[in-house]
Amino acid sequence: MAKPIGIRVQEAACASTLRSPVRHLVMVLALLANSKTGEGTSGQITIARAMGVSTREVRKLLAELLECVAAPVRVERQHRHHSDGRGRTSDRYRLRLVEPGPSGTVVPDEDTDQAEPPCRMNDT
Repeated sequence: MAKPIGIRVQEAACASTLRSPVRHLVMVLALLANSKTGEGTSGQITIARAMGVSTREVRKLLAELLECVAAPVRVERQHRHHSDGRGRTSDRYRLRLVEPGPSGTVVPDEDTDQAEPPCRMNDT
């Protein structure tokens, strides 16, 4: 049985060489997202509270993650607006696994039965 995307994203982040705060962000995004679809709508305040940092730090880490070409996870963001036109609301985000190597292509959504690497929690 294939693991849910949320678990696979967390394992990929743990095994990555991302800076520790960016890894923490990925872990929190995966925790707050739907574990089967990898989609979430938690706001920056919620993410900041879960991480124990400021919303400014969340924005900074999101920007770093979005710019990192070597990241094992891509975050696709979609801006959302209130239905009554009051302005923006929390973005919708979707976590996508990326194949390792120079191609860096997004892993298809269909589940695979391939074994995942164990989670390593170090700062290397």
